[in-house]
Amino acid sequence: MKKLLKYFLIIFVIFAILKNCTPSKKEKKQIAEVTTKSSSIDIGLKLDYSKEQQLYADNLFGLNTGFIWTKEIDKSKDFVELLKESGNVVLRFPGGGVANNYYPDEVGYGYNPKKRPIGFKSIMLYNQTKDRKYNIIENFVSLCKQTNAKVIYCVNVLDGNVEKMQIVIDRLKKENIELIGVELGNELNMGNYRHVFPNGQVYLDTIQKYIQAIRKNYPDLKIGLVAETLDVNNLKDKRSQFMHEWNKKFSTTDFDAYIVHSYFPIDDKQKNFDEIFLKSVDISNPYYTNYTTKLLEYFNSIDKEQKKKIWITEWGIFNLYGGNTFLQAASTAQFLNNIIQYNKLNRIDIACLHDIGAMIGQAHPKRQYTYQKDNFAVGALYFPYKFLADIIVKNKAKLIPHQLDKEVASNFVVQTFYSSENKKTYLYFINTAPITVHLAIPPTKLKKQIEYIVADKLYAHTGFAAFLKDYPSKNTLIQYKKENRSTNKIKIYPYSLGVISF
Repeated sequence: MKKLLKYFLIIFVIFAILKNCTPSKKEKKQIAEVTTKSSSIDIGLKLDYSKEQQLYADNLFGLNTGFIWTKEIDKSKDFVELLKESGNVVLRFPGGGVANNYYPDEVGYGYNPKKRPIGFKSIMLYNQTKDRKYNIIENFVSLCKQTNAKVIYCVNVLDGNVEKMQIVIDRLKKENIELIGVELGNELNMGNYRHVFPNGQVYLDTIQKYIQAIRKNYPDLKIGLVAETLDVNNLKDKRSQFMHEWNKKFSTTDFDAYIVHSYFPIDDKQKNFDEIFLKSVDISNPYYTNYTTKLLEYFNSIDKEQKKKIWITEWGIFNLYGGNTFLQAASTAQFLNNIIQYNKLNRIDIACLHDIGAMIGQAHPKRQYTYQKDNFAVGALYFPYKFLADIIVKNKAKLIPHQLDKEVASNFVVQTFYSSENKKTYLYFINTAPITVHLAIPPTKLKKQIEYIVADKLYAHTGFAAFLKDYPSKNTLIQYKKENRSTNKIKIYPYSLGVISF
């Protein structure tokens, strides 16, 4: 018996040692490094200052406020300062899915489970804000006043109470906060609302009284209706047919803008972790997918006079692993540049990145961050958003044509701007390739400054990423840098994005 016990203990110790020496079971995919061939290329750049393109882009720097109101972030000086520095122009209130359960006449998000048993998210928000003595609109008004933000308001039309919509509108007007648009519902064309809105006609019937109240009491206020962007050349599947019929049903009614939400995928079906990101470079890139061109092409097909605007009130990367990574930052930069470049007729006049909580979050004292201000740190979204807002919103730059002397793939993008106010040229670059680019700018003795982020991997993050729970060995930090350059040939590193100014 003692011998058996001894053997059992020996086997147990060996098993424990082997268990500790092998990768965690949580690392479900292979974690071996995927090596990519690194090379370099010289590219010459020519600028044409004679053809400035007027930009209609200020309202494209919007943010969806999402679930941020579970905390009173308007009372945090660090948060407010980071938001102001980001160049944000528009805030979406009260958020996305939460908007369909928001009530302005009770505490917190206004949801009361005793009166309105709606769903898990509503109960969660209720539990997190039930002890607050006032509605979240108080926090929102406070934040808008501190940042001078404009507002797009997403209405709860499920409630059927027009007076509650007017409480919010009247409050914003009383506070002299600029309300640039009202959305009648959030994603009510999606499957989880199909039992309420089986088709576009039911949605149209539901919102008629809201449209009538707005036109009567607030005649200058713009109205957006829930829609879906589609590929005009591929409308054969059931989902596309449903959405197409939904869009057409209200296309001739009295409204001002189609509302769409656009999220780019990540190929998380790859067996190797590194390949998830390497294979996602193209599908998360709006230049590669021709996003803006297809968006405008579709809505032009159902609105041939092009009188209606397009509001993209939520957009981003739709994948937990992709969140707060360099890939997400690059996709954000590509999206903003893509809609600005092809939005020559100002058809797209509002866009709200999802979301403010992913851009600026509470800093953990034991974590290292790419950039933080005391108790708050910024996410990967912050840098591409701020870099471009500085150019367009802060410095009032206009788009100018440029020409590269070599053809490059969509994983290297340069956008060129000129500000007549400060007599500066801005080159916004995005490099998602493992290639060093030596960009030769036109000869100038002017001081050149480059502000950028750079990563050694596409999955590098700014302090935290969701995938680290499953793949802790993949922990690598994005670097933020600001430098002066004396040469007219600017070195742009692999996996980097930023602004060159002179």
